[in-house]
Amino acid sequence: MATIRHRKRLGRELETMRKQRGLSQREVASALGWSQPTVGRIEAAKTKDVADLVRQLLEHYEVDGPEKERLLQLAGESGPGGWWAAYNDVLPSFYAEAEDEASHIRTWQESTVPGLLQTEPYSRAIIGSVARMRGDSAEVIDRRVRARLLRRTLLERERPPRLAAVLDEAVLHRQVGGPDVMRGQLTYLAEMARRPHIDLQILPFDRGAHAGNDGRFVILSFDDGDPDLPYVEGQAGAVYLEDPGAVDRLNLTWGCVRDAALSVERSLDLLSRLAKET
Repeated sequence: MATIRHRKRLGRELETMRKQRGLSQREVASALGWSQPTVGRIEAAKTKDVADLVRQLLEHYEVDGPEKERLLQLAGESGPGGWWAAYNDVLPSFYAEAEDEASHIRTWQESTVPGLLQTEPYSRAIIGSVARMRGDSAEVIDRRVRARLLRRTLLERERPPRLAAVLDEAVLHRQVGGPDVMRGQLTYLAEMARRPHIDLQILPFDRGAHAGNDGRFVILSFDDGDPDLPYVEGQAGAVYLEDPGAVDRLNLTWGCVRDAALSVERSLDLLSRLAKET
């Protein structure tokens, strides 16, 4: 099964092919006996197991030879299933796949510690607070916590992705789980911030209004030249941003909050001091 990035790359190429031929989604769907949404879902990477559908599209577009073979390989590319396959009931697999393949992860967080940098007690406190609202069972809570901890393992690789995180200072003062949990979390943050592949910065209170006021986000970047993949999360759910203009604006927002934050060195000093005082 193709990963989310492979499906997105494939979808972009198929959309380009269709437009080059002057065809609408409705016309393609009618010719193949499909519904129009089927074509749209393939181009938007919202359909899995698309190899047979892609084969029909390529035949309709009269694509043959090495190009056809390449696109069919992209449609059906698969490998050993990631650990997230066993947790798809509590974690969006499309995000876990993309995060696992990223070479550079940038994140702005205004309310909680990023999932990749959370301790188990902190994760349990955060997940538990939401679970009470949803009515989740203890088993579901345990699975959500376990999935979050498994995500952290990518930072332990021999060649981990580069992680750059900017946290609002409020994150450090919010007493998630109580003083003991926060002390452990702040100590862990300080330890992780000393790693060469992690840049952790704090946006202090005295900066006032700032570019990140609209909420948290993650931007995933890749070594193979694929476009950045921004991921915006909120109470109503989470979405990828694919519109180039929206991606550019989020990259600009990232640059603004990073530049407004304390330096990596001063941020580490603040973290270490608060860990001792908590």
